[in-house]
Amino acid sequence: MQAGGADAVLVASNPLSTQDDVAAALVKYWNIPVYARSGEAVEDYRSHVRIALDHNPDIIIDDGCDIMSTIYEERPELAEHIIGSTEETTTGIIRLQALEDQGKMKAPAVGVNTSMTKHLYDNRYGTGQSLMDGIFRAANILLAGKTVVISGLR
Repeated sequence: MQAGGADAVLVASNPLSTQDDVAAALVKYWNIPVYARSGEAVEDYRSHVRIALDHNPDIIIDDGCDIMSTIYEERPELAEHIIGSTEETTTGIIRLQALEDQGKMKAPAVGVNTSMTKHLYDNRYGTGQSLMDGIFRAANILLAGKTVVISGLR
């Protein structure tokens, strides 16, 4: 995304999920601002969400609906400019549905966890299949005429 001109920013999906080595690599090698630390206090996490929102995002990739909930609760003016968002978790989708029921949703959101691709590839056949499907779709690549090497243990 950054190579395509995006102002990419990363916030942890929750205070316990950050891998400090990955965060450090994103900063070091790609100069992506990372607002996350392993084991950070909840208030620090919430502060990091607000700092990321200072970048005035156009697209949100959310995991748990903390970013979108914060937008609708504290910074609703940002929602007017959001092209769209994705939500990974079932809990986050429930939170988005509650926002929709309250009439607060201003930006489109895709529930990744309830999509057919997620169900068929990730939940049924394993994450590796979902990764392959995601790469093929993102790169707009078909397998026809390609040489494929598969490696790994079963």
